[in-house]
Amino acid sequence: MSIQIIFITLIIVTIIILSLLKKKNNKKITSEEIIEANNNAYERKPFLTQNERLFFKKLINEISDNYHIITQVRLADIIQPNPKFNKKSKQYLALFRQISQWHVDYAIMSKENFNIMLVIELDDSSHQQKTRQRRDKILNKALDQSGISIIRVMSFNDAMKQIRYKKEISQILNNCDINHN
Repeated sequence: MSIQIIFITLIIVTIIILSLLKKKNNKKITSEEIIEANNNAYERKPFLTQNERLFFKKLINEISDNYHIITQVRLADIIQPNPKFNKKSKQYLALFRQISQWHVDYAIMSKENFNIMLVIELDDSSHQQKTRQRRDKILNKALDQSGISIIRVMSFNDAMKQIRYKKEISQILNNCDINHN
């Protein structure tokens, strides 16, 4: 055998071995495999930020007993794409995908009929970013089209100023009750 044939054979064998090793390393890893291999793949995290917890505690004292306050609600659990869009259509899937990935900070729910009456978003400095502003604009429109009021606040005091304390919360919620019954 000539040296050229041996050299070409070595190159081919090397390429085959490298490609097999690469395929082995590129194997998709699943969360199940990670969980099985580790006793500590997950850890508990605080449910709300400290600021959100403080806001929630204050809000509980201001909301009528006719309502529940629920936190970190997935948008797709309180609104849905209009039934005029076929569930398998590109439009429906685009609309659903958008809302299935987002959560609202607080939703005020009627104890009587379980309707969401009001959404409160506690906006921090991250809402100044362009991508977040785009998200907020879409979120506002989606809630508006669904007939759910939203207020955006920077703090609890800001919330109380915006809704002029308990009276306006009650008026908003009562108007929503009238519109949804």
